[in-house]
Amino acid sequence: MNLLIDGAPKEIYIDSLKYNINYDFRYGLLFEELMNDTTISDSEKLTLAVKLYLENQYVENYEEAITQIFNFYLCGETPRKTKKKKRENPVFSYEEDAGLIFAAFKEVYNIDLVEDKIHWWKFRALFDALPDTCQFRKVVGYRAIEINQNMTDSQKKFYKEMKKIYALEDKRTLEEKEADFANALFG
Repeated sequence: MNLLIDGAPKEIYIDSLKYNINYDFRYGLLFEELMNDTTISDSEKLTLAVKLYLENQYVENYEEAITQIFNFYLCGETPRKTKKKKRENPVFSYEEDAGLIFAAFKEVYNIDLVEDKIHWWKFRALFDALPDTCQFRKVVGYRAIEINQNMTDSQKKFYKEMKKIYALEDKRTLEEKEADFANALFG
């Protein structure tokens, strides 16, 4: 689907039946939070996702509902297949960076994310287009930068300090931390 041509959908179709969907960007944020929650089983996540987006609407075909919900969350785009590489640490969090994201939208677009209702697809398009000059993008850049031998000592010191100041909370389990440590040592 093309946002400019097709618009932003306010319903999804499951087995040719139309269902209203909670399209406000807050539901997209809650969905992502739900999918990243390690305390909830995958099957429970899917049930909760249907309840989140479709609320009290009766759905017979849960499998198709999940497919359509993921399609909606991905803004109608097909997920890109990438080469599997080592797990990278996230460089932003909707939850932890909420203040920076709010400020960026206010500064760049004059949109108040607390007061305004914005469709998830529009939010994602605007979010992805935030300029590198806003503080949120600068912070993401600090988290993402690879410190290497080509940098001067002062650059290395600066970026290490920025990474420390703007670090996200480490949400890995003890087992994941141990596995990552072992991979770093032994490859």
